[in-house]
Amino acid sequence: MIKRFILLLVLLSTPFLGKAQKETNKSPLSIKGVLGSRYISTHNRGELADFNALIGQGMLKASYKAKPWLKFSVQFNGVYIPFKDGLLRVDAATGSGPIYEGNLWNDRLMSGNTQFSLPVLNAELEFKSQFLTLGRFTKESPIINPEPWPFPNTMEGVWYENYSAESTSWQLGIIRRVAPRFSGAFEVVGESIGVGATGVDFDGNTAQYRGQIDAGLMLIANVQQQLNEKASMNLWNYFVPNVTNTFIAESKLHLADPAINISGMAIVQNRLGDGGNAAESLTYQRDDLALYLGLRLEKHLEKNVFQMNLSRISADGRLLLPREWGREPFYTFQRRTRVEGASDVWAIMLRWQRSWVTDKSLYRFFTSIGKNKMPLATDYPKNKYTLPSHVHWDASLRYQPIAGDGKITAEIYLAYRFLAEDIQTNYNVLINRADFFHADIIFNYNF
Repeated sequence: MIKRFILLLVLLSTPFLGKAQKETNKSPLSIKGVLGSRYISTHNRGELADFNALIGQGMLKASYKAKPWLKFSVQFNGVYIPFKDGLLRVDAATGSGPIYEGNLWNDRLMSGNTQFSLPVLNAELEFKSQFLTLGRFTKESPIINPEPWPFPNTMEGVWYENYSAESTSWQLGIIRRVAPRFSGAFEVVGESIGVGATGVDFDGNTAQYRGQIDAGLMLIANVQQQLNEKASMNLWNYFVPNVTNTFIAESKLHLADPAINISGMAIVQNRLGDGGNAAESLTYQRDDLALYLGLRLEKHLEKNVFQMNLSRISADGRLLLPREWGREPFYTFQRRTRVEGASDVWAIMLRWQRSWVTDKSLYRFFTSIGKNKMPLATDYPKNKYTLPSHVHWDASLRYQPIAGDGKITAEIYLAYRFLAEDIQTNYNVLINRADFFHADIIFNYNF
């Protein structure tokens, strides 16, 4: 209770501290934060249950430049849910509860109506374009990324960055613990896998690997190189001893027309040791190999960006990217859609984004439509989350008034997913997976 009171007091006083710091512009202390609300709702087909959730959320981050080469950072996040009825509801026919709403508030991991997290607490050392971060931090990477929904996915360990070379940069992370977005609580790497939904095993039973994965750390390496004026390469490797190794290679090419880009991505995943646990029924990675190939064609035209994206996961094995660690890197990724955990997948997605400015406001709009051809939802060795083939459409409009230094942002996101597979009367693979309408409304005040 005392910690919650202190956090609330800091959140209320921060706008005034931030204003004073901005006016002097000389203080080594930098403070910023967000206060907002989010409403999310999913309407399923026919008599299947609908779900909804409303939360309030806040973030406060402070950084202190103690020396030109030394900086300390701390970040608090809080979530408040006034009504839990929409989260506790269970569909009578299938026994299923909410998926997307449950990601905002996981009742298995959270209690009461408030939840707090300390995702960032670190020291950063800088020396000649080299940075060393020690403690808790967020980093943007293909597999582990913040994705604050409602808490950011956060790592704890050591992270080194080197930007001293003219055309090459590299990073190295030694990660001991991860705080998944579902709870904001730090877990040893192996324990973090399975905090969210675990899907099914090869026999169609609920997978039992939660809390059973033997992995005490993770090594992450990255090299980025600008090959020439038109081409670049980005390589990532995620090594989890006794579980899995995932290698990602992405190349980008700017054509003669500078507004046209072509990107290609390959992901190779190999099982290490016993895949997390010596007992087959408790292990995470059962397939020896999984492969992904992606292709993106992008065109910039004035205020518009157009994309055509293709993805292919081979039939060699399930490609596993823990959902507790962040969004997928696949080119065909759309909000509220994930094909991780499947094999033998074909996907195509078209996307249009437009940004514009008026005298009073900033706007960003995007819409996309994608087709994910999945293995049969009941082909459990190939379909971990029993997701049927579908067509997914979504659209988002983000509004930011210029008045008040653009501190207010509002966004409305809409989606509809159409079933593209004959599921007979198996509504267990339909609810929250296809033939549903989804809405997400976000309002934030940034200071």
